[in-house]
Amino acid sequence: MNLALPVLSLLLWQAGPTHGIESTWPADFYASLSGGGFHQPEAYDGWQAGGGVGANWYLRRPLVDDGSPLSMQAFLQRLDRLSFKLDAAGFGAKDSFSLYEHSGHSASASLSGLFYLRDLILGGGIHYSWAYDLQHPSPLSDLTSDQSHTTQLAYPELTLGVRSGTFECEGSYRFKTYFDDGRVRTPRWGQAVVGLRNFLEPQAYWSAFIYTLVDGAGLSFDFEFSASPWLGIWLSGYLERGVVYVNSQNDYDRMSFSVGVGWWKSNRFELQFSLAVFTAQRESVGASNPTLITGLGTFGVLLRAPQRYRGQVTSPLADPLPADAAQ
Repeated sequence: MNLALPVLSLLLWQAGPTHGIESTWPADFYASLSGGGFHQPEAYDGWQAGGGVGANWYLRRPLVDDGSPLSMQAFLQRLDRLSFKLDAAGFGAKDSFSLYEHSGHSASASLSGLFYLRDLILGGGIHYSWAYDLQHPSPLSDLTSDQSHTTQLAYPELTLGVRSGTFECEGSYRFKTYFDDGRVRTPRWGQAVVGLRNFLEPQAYWSAFIYTLVDGAGLSFDFEFSASPWLGIWLSGYLERGVVYVNSQNDYDRMSFSVGVGWWKSNRFELQFSLAVFTAQRESVGASNPTLITGLGTFGVLLRAPQRYRGQVTSPLADPLPADAAQ
């Protein structure tokens, strides 16, 4: 019996490096808590607080730790995904002089998907939000009793785009339907969104979106930079003009700016913190239209489990893209 081939195979197996895939799960999870206050001159002061959870479930291929910035790996690897998000918030305000009180709470949920077919991007989702608003009149106002209002918003969203290298361009349409105190508002308009995304070598990412509003439009942006292997910094904001609130008959100028940092000890656990400032004012500027200024701080925790290899890797990892998507 010739033992040369089995013995040689055994020696080569023992001499070569042993690699194993670390345990992983095909998703990442996010949870956050936020709090802050707002002030409107000659009106009232108040507070607000909220929280949210979310998840991205990767389909067909897992998230792989390929050495690129952690937060950008899913984008760079063109991962198909299903995303879920749930948020809730509340606020309270009072004018101690006039005894006017204003409070409310809200919740929203969304489910969406994004899929790559070579250089074609297909996506879609559904969104639902609910808000309750209560105003307690003051002796100086014209209101004689508490005024409450419930608003619901629901819409499907369809997305179509293209990708070239690390540059993406996509367009979305949202067909919105409102429910005001149980009454269905006939949808007379939707919302169109055009988005651009790109990765800048060696470790930066940016995105910008232009979208329509009733009697106006908006622009949002985001820029993220990996300052080190364990620290990320991002800037984001938006500018809007138009009818933003469901029951408003006025155009508003709104803007925001936020800065955030993310720190991770390992590839699985990240702490995030951001500070944001929001302003809102009616388009007709005057003493009767003071600017509402809101400050908000958010603390978040992100859990991810990219697929990694134990031991020393003696050759580069294979391209995580399938053969057809790597064309």
